[in-house]
Amino acid sequence: MGLWGRANDSARKATSLRDRIRRPSGRPDATAVPIYAKRPSYAGVVDHAHGCETCGRGGISLGRDAWPRRSNRAPAVTLSRARAPRPTTSTERVIRYASSWLCRVRRGDPLARVPAALSALSSYLCASAAVCENRTVADIDAQTLGERIRDARKRADLSQEDLGRAVGLERTVVNKIEGGVRKVTALELADIAAAIGVRMSTFFEEPVPALVAHRSSQGLDTADSQIDALLAKFTNEVEFVASLGVDELGLDAADVVAQADITQPTTNAEAETLAVKARDLMAISAEEPIRQLSDCVANVGLLAFSRDVGKDTADAATILLPRGGVSLVNSHMKVGRRRLALAHELGHYLIADAYTVDWRVADHSTHAIPMESRLDRFARALLLPTAVITRLWHEKVSRSGERSAAIHIASEFRVDMATLATRLKELGLADSETVALVRKCRTTQADIVEMNLYVPLEEMEGTTVPRPFARAVLRLVRDERISRERALDLLQGTFDEADLPSVRERRTDEIWNYVS
Repeated sequence: MGLWGRANDSARKATSLRDRIRRPSGRPDATAVPIYAKRPSYAGVVDHAHGCETCGRGGISLGRDAWPRRSNRAPAVTLSRARAPRPTTSTERVIRYASSWLCRVRRGDPLARVPAALSALSSYLCASAAVCENRTVADIDAQTLGERIRDARKRADLSQEDLGRAVGLERTVVNKIEGGVRKVTALELADIAAAIGVRMSTFFEEPVPALVAHRSSQGLDTADSQIDALLAKFTNEVEFVASLGVDELGLDAADVVAQADITQPTTNAEAETLAVKARDLMAISAEEPIRQLSDCVANVGLLAFSRDVGKDTADAATILLPRGGVSLVNSHMKVGRRRLALAHELGHYLIADAYTVDWRVADHSTHAIPMESRLDRFARALLLPTAVITRLWHEKVSRSGERSAAIHIASEFRVDMATLATRLKELGLADSETVALVRKCRTTQADIVEMNLYVPLEEMEGTTVPRPFARAVLRLVRDERISRERALDLLQGTFDEADLPSVRERRTDEIWNYVS
């Protein structure tokens, strides 16, 4: 039997799935439709609880919002499609190929029995055709699932009525789902996740312990702030990538922190000492300016994301993972303040603070919040080391005056003038008049030209992801362990599809690896 004959024979076997679909009018009307194997474009990630978009293993993401758009290429094989009603059980999976056409399979059926198997030939999906069974609706009891839905809804500041209206359910039905009285279907759960603004996979995973402790301390009825929600999102995505065992992520670098036996600083002198130790852990010399702080903190297992979350919110936040940590910096601030905020978060990470959200970094009172004040001191000492700043200040003031000295040092060490002024004051290098002068100083375009200053690209501007995280995601794409759409989502829009690495074109005869 030839290639097309064998393929069509498999297609005829696959159409027996229609017998599982009942309609009021009787047997469903089936019509032949070509499914294209080469490079189908996918509309998005869908059923995270079931598909490899979450677990990274074989198969594809299944659900109501992912289907290949048709291309101009010749069809690889002809399969049948059938009109189907909304699924009635959570153990059934749905693959949509067009707005009104569905094909249903049972949980556990190999993808080779359905059209989606042919899509494994594309560069967008995992190579394996096995259905991913790592997380399903059946793996969690209705009571636990309902509690997680309720908690997520409250963190999103939605009432049961609001959620019901968004997903097309009565408030009483939402109440029963949250109470575990009524089971929720996979499609309903997908709608609920979209309405709340979380991934479906979050209902099937245990949160990071630090996140659980923070939410417990805030109270169950407290809605997440914007920075809390973003930090939780980035944490989940880092944990997802880490679960795939990608070496490029570099969270094992956190081991050097555990071995360093760091304790909380109780004095300013201890904060200065901690800054020296931090530089040593990050393999930075005692007098070297830190050019890319976000890259340096990754050397000790801290992954720093940035996002503009607005003016009237926190400067930064950090969460401790079982191994490593995740920080989020509000990029609404100017670059000097962003770097100071990340240095402050590094301090929290080194002393193993489980969860912190910092407002107005560097404005903490020594008497009101002593630990935060000492970590402010640590951050300034990290960016502006005592010995080199003392030497440079004296040299440049004697040569070109206080204003020029301040501009040179701030430019070289990438700090804002307020941070430099405070550092000069605490080191006893400037009196109150000079401190005020430095604080008011602004670098102009003329200064940049006349002093021949180097102006690098601004760090953590807008939305950024840490470089090790980006490398790990690109590795997963190259190895075809996640789809390109999932990768773009993980990379937070910092990449276009054209920027992603290309993958191997598959041979025509490889179809038999997926279709029997």
